[in-house]
Amino acid sequence: MVNDTGRVLSDEQWEALVKDVVAATGIEPGGDAAACRWGALRRGHRSVDLVANVIRQSGRWARIHQDTFHARSACDHYAGALTAHLAA
Repeated sequence: MVNDTGRVLSDEQWEALVKDVVAATGIEPGGDAAACRWGALRRGHRSVDLVANVIRQSGRWARIHQDTFHARSACDHYAGALTAHLAA
């Protein structure tokens, strides 16, 4: 994920964004104890790399249909909320 907002995000803001993306894509839906394992690595102030296993803890495939669309939507929503918050 790349930050094109022109704003420097804190670690907490990156964490919130990554959690929104993994929830939106079906990698780790909220409160799912059997969700997929994933990790994120922040690279400087502009980007985060996200790596996820698509096999759930139960051994079943995650429901990741249209995951790219859902990830992009989560990022767009977060960018819009961040911009609105900073403008207020």
